Amino acid sequence: MEHINYFKDLLGKLISSPSVSSEDPTLDRSNQGILEILENEAKAMNGVCLRQKVISDPPKDNLLIRFGPDVPGGLLLSGHTDTVPYDEKGWKTNPFELTEDPDFFYGLGVIDMKGFFAHALTAYREIMETSKMLRPLYLLATVDEETTMAGAKSFAAEASIRPDAIIIGEPTSLTPIFKHKGYMAYRITVNGKSCHSSNPDEGINAISIMNRIITGIETMAEHMKTSFRDDGFPVNYPTLNIGSVHGGDAPNRICGSCLLELDIRPTPATSPQMLDELLKKTVREAAGSSFERVQISELYPPIPPFETDPSSDLISICEKITGKRRAAVNYSTEASFLSTIGAPLVVLGAGDIADAHQINEKLPKREIEGINRFLREIIAACCM
Repeated sequence: MEHINYFKDLLGKLISSPSVSSEDPTLDRSNQGILEILENEAKAMNGVCLRQKVISDPPKDNLLIRFGPDVPGGLLLSGHTDTVPYDEKGWKTNPFELTEDPDFFYGLGVIDMKGFFAHALTAYREIMETSKMLRPLYLLATVDEETTMAGAKSFAAEASIRPDAIIIGEPTSLTPIFKHKGYMAYRITVNGKSCHSSNPDEGINAISIMNRIITGIETMAEHMKTSFRDDGFPVNYPTLNIGSVHGGDAPNRICGSCLLELDIRPTPATSPQMLDELLKKTVREAAGSSFERVQISELYPPIPPFETDPSSDLISICEKITGKRRAAVNYSTEASFLSTIGAPLVVLGAGDIADAHQINEKLPKREIEGINRFLREIIAACCM
C-alpha cells in the first residue's frame, strides 16, 4: 500500500505540471517543473542528477539521473517529459489533475509518458534498500519527443554513458517492441500563374500540375506496397499518405498556387534516403516540363526506422518477464536515436498506444503491477 500511495502521489505531481510541446509558440511550454519534481525525488534516493540544455526559449533541458555506482554498464530507463496539446472541451476531467475510477487513472501524460517516470522511481524505491547495486541504473528524461525529438538527438550525440541495455517506456501494453517504422513528412508546392477563367491559356493552373503529381505519388505508394514488404509489421510495407491538399480561391480564377503535404513511414528494409530519392524522382517525372514550378521541402527532419537484434539477451529477458512475445509497431519513438548509443534497446511500457494523444488519456490499473514487476526484475538483472 505504501508504494501505490507513493506512485499515485508522484504521478499526480507530474500530471499537474504542464509540459506541452508544440510548434505553435502559444501552446509550447517549458519542462522545468517536471525536472524539478524528478530531481527532488531522485535526490531523496541518493540519485545523482545532471541536466543537459537543449532549448533556450522556452527553456527545456534533458535530465539524466544515476542511481548506484559510477561504473560502466548497467541499465538506462528513458522517457520524454512533454505531452501533446489537448482539447479541454473533450475531457471529462481536468487533464492536469490525476483522477481515477475503479479501472483507470486519467490525466494528460498518464501513459505518454509521464507515468513511466512514476513507475520507474516506484520500482527502484521498492528494491533500493534490500538489494546492492553493482552497476548503475540511469533514468533519462528528454524533451520535445512529440515534435522534433531534439532531446533524444542531443543526448545521443553527447552521451558519455554506455549502458548494457536500454528500455524506453512508451505505452505498449507491456509487449516488448524490438522494431518500429521511421517517419518522413514533406510539403510539395506548385507555383502556377493566376488569370481569369474565361481565358485559361493566359495562366498556368497549379492544380492541374499537382493532379499529375498526385497520380505519380499514388503509383509510388502502390509500388512501395508490393515491392518493399517487411512481414514483421502489422502493416507490412512502408506507407505513404497524402494528408492535405490546398489550392485555388474561386471557381472563376485559374489557380496560381497549390500545396500538398504527405508523410512516409519507412521500415528497416527501406532507408529514408532511398525513399527520399524515390519521391523526388516521382515528382520530377510526374511534373515533366513544369517541374521548375515545383518545390519539395521537408516538414521535419526524418526519423529513421529502428530495430534491435531479435536474438539479443535483452529481448529474451523481456519476453520471459512479461510472458509476451516481441512485436513490431508502425509508429516511431526515440529509439531511432537512443539506439545509436550502442546498447540493445526495447520499447516497453504500460498503457495502450491507442489511448495516447487522445482525450481522457488513461492508464489501466490492471497493468500497474505488471510494469512494476517488470521494472524490478529488469533492474535486478542488469544492475544487481
